[in-house]
Amino acid sequence: MLASIDNGCMLAISCPFIVIYLLQPVVSEKETEDGLRSVTFDRTPIMSTYLLAFIVGEYDYAEGRDSDGVLIRVYTPVGKNEQGNFALEVRYFTIDAVSAAYTHVLGVVFS
Repeated sequence: MLASIDNGCMLAISCPFIVIYLLQPVVSEKETEDGLRSVTFDRTPIMSTYLLAFIVGEYDYAEGRDSDGVLIRVYTPVGKNEQGNFALEVRYFTIDAVSAAYTHVLGVVFS
C-alpha cells in the first residue's frame, strides 16, 4: 500500500565547494551569495523514501573497471584509499561469482 503513494521528487542541497556530493544526475549547479554551491538534482525515480540518502563530505575514491568495461568507483574517507582498493578487489570476486551463478542457475544475465 505504501508503494502506491510513494512519488519521485526534485532535490536540492547547498554545500561548500570542497565537498563531494553523490546523488542523482545534476540538473544545475551554481554559486550562492554566501559562497556555497547550490546543486539541484534530477527527479528521483518513483521509490520508497527510505531508499534516499544524501552523502556530502570530503572523500577520496578508488576506481576500476569490471570485465564489461563498466566504471566502478568506491568512495572512502580522505586518507583511506587503500580500503577502497580492497573493496574493489572484493567486488571483482563477488559480483563475478554472483553473475556466473545467476546466469548458470537461472539463465539471467546479471549486469
